[in-house]
Amino acid sequence: MYVSTQWVPSAHYGFTVAEAGAALLILSQPAWLGGRFWSWLATLSYSWYLWHYYFMKILQYYGAVWQISLLVGGLGGLLAASASYHLVERKFYRPSHKK
Repeated sequence: MYVSTQWVPSAHYGFTVAEAGAALLILSQPAWLGGRFWSWLATLSYSWYLWHYYFMKILQYYGAVWQISLLVGGLGGLLAASASYHLVERKFYRPSHKK
């Protein structure tokens, strides 16, 4: 299985801490969280989640260390998510009804 805990044994509980931190950040509702960058990233987040895995698996297959896999796989997944959003997903969105 390909997870970060395979490389960094200390990360076993790191995901729980990161999730709790993200929840606290969202609950505090800081103004900067509503900015354009974060809205764009939120729009791509699910696609990014789906795409990054394939990039990371390919890098793992070719023997990349986890740091390179994380950086290149994450960026490759983000680029693929952006492309799939603009080329595929947007075509299926319906315009919202104005009140």
